[in-house]
Amino acid sequence: FKEAHGFGEPAPAHEVATFEASKLNWNLRQEGQHKTLLRFYQRLLELRRQLKLNTPSYSKDINITSDRDQQVIIYQRDMADGPLLFLMNFMQAETTIELETPQKPWQLVLDSAAPEWDGPGSSLPEKITEAQSLELPSLGFALYSAA
Repeated sequence: FKEAHGFGEPAPAHEVATFEASKLNWNLRQEGQHKTLLRFYQRLLELRRQLKLNTPSYSKDINITSDRDQQVIIYQRDMADGPLLFLMNFMQAETTIELETPQKPWQLVLDSAAPEWDGPGSSLPEKITEAQSLELPSLGFALYSAA
């Protein structure tokens, strides 16, 4: 990935070796981190369908707050089946955020730091019923829905 992210010169696109090196090795999807990443993306797609995230949204249904210093985004979206809460930490370190008391309890749906995704685990609660501080894992993403 170094070459693809601006570190050094890209490989010459017209060379056969470049083409051969860029081919997907489909067997890797059954091994190690490749298998975990595939399952994670499958879960995200499943949630997209299940939660109907492809439905149109309107600005009145969305509330986004961010903290540039902490590199955190908190995204809330009202949906027909109930509100959703997305917590995203883009920092290389764990960070603390403060949440207000929700109108309805939040139930954890997905935590990218969970061991099932080869994450280090996290201290995020399964349910949020009152105002509290949360420790978001580094480069972590969590999704809550109204319980």
